[in-house]
Amino acid sequence: MKNIYLTIIPALLMLFSCGAQNTESISNNGGKIDAEAFDSKIKTEENHILLDVRTPEEFASNHIKGAINININSSDFGDKIRLLDKSNTVLVYCKSGGRSATAFNSLQTFGYTVYELRGGLLKWQAAGLPVEISSTKPKSGFTLESYNNA
Repeated sequence: MKNIYLTIIPALLMLFSCGAQNTESISNNGGKIDAEAFDSKIKTEENHILLDVRTPEEFASNHIKGAINININSSDFGDKIRLLDKSNTVLVYCKSGGRSATAFNSLQTFGYTVYELRGGLLKWQAAGLPVEISSTKPKSGFTLESYNNA
């Protein structure tokens, strides 16, 4: 019985540590970083593309200054991201991190150096970092307040 535990426990520890390493580590081709590190990348990376992968309506309601919008849910998302200059570092985010995680994986697959904002725009705002707010109301009526109150 002890032999089973001696085999299972190390295997489980290795499995969980490998999973954590893949989602939290930073490598030469990017990684997942918190809001403060993401803000630092925006300010210090000379050649970067700040990419918001939310819907156009969400982007119009608020976004990080300097961001471009490519909707991850659009049928031509893959075609559009392949047009991005690979000599630039891509800094990607969404509302809470789900869609940007998908975009992060796609961008890395295509050979980009990419950093994802862990926790998305919600963590960005929670850290007290600024967003640009459009003067026009989004067509869907979707707002940060309605999202938080849902």
